Amino acid sequence: MTHDLWATLNEKMYDYLSSVTLADLVAHTTGKPVAVIKDFRPEKEKVAA
Repeated sequence: MTHDLWATLNEKMYDYLSSVTLADLVAHTTGKPVAVIKDFRPEKEKVAA
């Protein structure tokens, strides 16, 4: 079971990291808005951002 959890986590991280481009990172550092695939933050944290 633990192996399956780590394997799934690894897959999700790889999927996310492979979706981020160098242009995304540059845009983020220059203050331009960056598209978020899915925002998992609670609503109260989204408002503060």
